[in-house]
Amino acid sequence: MTERREFAAAVNELALSFERGTSIYRPFVRVLRVGAASVCTLGAPFGSETICASTPLALTFDELQLGLGKGPSWDAMITRHAVLIDDLHAVRHAPWLALPKGGTTH
Repeated sequence: MTERREFAAAVNELALSFERGTSIYRPFVRVLRVGAASVCTLGAPFGSETICASTPLALTFDELQLGLGKGPSWDAMITRHAVLIDDLHAVRHAPWLALPKGGTTH
């Protein structure tokens, strides 16, 4: 299956997810070929909350960034571009990581 067909199938699966009662993260995980994904709402009109997550770690990470009010989801909303993180350990110096006031990462 070509990438375009995979994407079209994922869009169709996403569109039918409510009707079928299936999770909305599965199409993202499959088409983007990522290890985990979370889906959340940010701000008006729905508020900010995690809708679903593919793994407990994805859920924890999503809830953390919602609580802090900063993170890759917020960056994606502001820039209107996806923020993909291939290794959480490699982003230690990202501007949205929670640091103690006046602290640094080591």
